[in-house]
Amino acid sequence: MKVCKKILLCMLGTIIALSCAACGNDGKGNSNGFSKITASTWEYMNTEARLVLGGCFGDEKTKNDSEKLWTDICNMLNDVQNSLSAAVNGSSVDNFNCASAGESVKIDYTCYTVLNIAKQLYIDTDGYFNPAVYYSVDMYGFAPRYFVEALPYDCERVSTDTMPSENYISAFKQLSLSFGEVTIFQENGEYYATKPNTTVEVEGVTYSLKIDLGGIGKGYACDLANQMIKSYGFEYGYFSFGSSSITVLKNSPEQSTFRLGFTDPRGTGGEYINTDVSSCNISTSGDYEKYYIVDGVRYCHIINAYTGMPVQTGIISVTIIGGSSAVSDALTTALMAMGLNNAVQYINERLSDYKVYFAYLKEGKKYIISNDINNLRISNAAYSLANGVDENNYIILNRDVA
Repeated sequence: MKVCKKILLCMLGTIIALSCAACGNDGKGNSNGFSKITASTWEYMNTEARLVLGGCFGDEKTKNDSEKLWTDICNMLNDVQNSLSAAVNGSSVDNFNCASAGESVKIDYTCYTVLNIAKQLYIDTDGYFNPAVYYSVDMYGFAPRYFVEALPYDCERVSTDTMPSENYISAFKQLSLSFGEVTIFQENGEYYATKPNTTVEVEGVTYSLKIDLGGIGKGYACDLANQMIKSYGFEYGYFSFGSSSITVLKNSPEQSTFRLGFTDPRGTGGEYINTDVSSCNISTSGDYEKYYIVDGVRYCHIINAYTGMPVQTGIISVTIIGGSSAVSDALTTALMAMGLNNAVQYINERLSDYKVYFAYLKEGKKYIISNDINNLRISNAAYSLANGVDENNYIILNRDVA
């Protein structure tokens, strides 16, 4: 099936530059002033990994440690990619995907860990987080095999006759809903995953379940990078992996917080709200990163497992601050698929320890919904706040969106 894609690989949250502060000198008249260094790469999962560190890099040990840290992070990213990427031949996920229905395959510890997290989140979100929408993602043209460039590129308009047919949508939806039957176990110090026996047949071709852990995998890598940064003793800066996962330290000795801007999901790169953050993990999902429009309808890379189609719930962007990046990455995807009322109920009942923000589109009007309304700042007049909060910070929707 021919498709085209418009890809906007932008930072979903823009973090301001590190401040400068004095760090004294080395006793020889050489300044060890506070400054920042940046390292970035596009080598892993076709996604930019960026490390920004603040410190007194006139100190030789600090400078050497920063270089070692970046090397360690790159090695970790390589290991995660070789375990979790469905596009890497011989990865644990690839081996699982190539297995027959009902077959058990050996996986590595990374895949075992992330699959366990994914299984638990599948249960916790009532199936709205589902990494088994592999075929649906591919069918709509958002699988890794379509992306041959690391930088953003535009595409031509897709015509209606290139869209997936109902028999494929229905079959792959049925297959993805068997993810709960995936089993994971240890035996003699090794790790294994077993595919469900479920198969579907479309136009004479039989399909067994396949998974894609790319979204939650990036968050998992961000969590590991956070641990590494702390192990080296760095206190200032941030690490981002792709446009969905950021781990933030402190800004500088003089100012601990960063100003975090949220990209307008219906704009051209500007922000629509901002807030201050420090020492936390930030995850974002949106329908504006990878998408195309057919006959006025937007089709994005986030699939609702219960429809087998790209999400079209009115929720166009979700950001979560708090918790681990792996968990929050999965939750932002799930909230996109839940729809407004289910998402608000889930946030109120399950995410009281998190700060959650989402943009909502209804009848052409743009709204902001959040359980952190006292700390967000609206920076785009096209958006209006659509809720209040009670004494527990539970979201109470206004009448115009409820």
